[in-house]
Amino acid sequence: MDQTEIRDLARETAVAKLDSIYSGQVPASVAVEIADAVLEVVLRNHLTGQEELT
Repeated sequence: MDQTEIRDLARETAVAKLDSIYSGQVPASVAVEIADAVLEVVLRNHLTGQEELT
């Protein structure tokens, strides 16, 4: 799975999860922004070889 596929999956998952939690009251764009921010941190952490968050 390449980074584009991972990003797409993260976005889809975040949209679905926030939709299920907040009954569609959170715009999909907000979920996408959250997914992108989290994914950026995870990828940066992975690429720099930093320790796993606990």
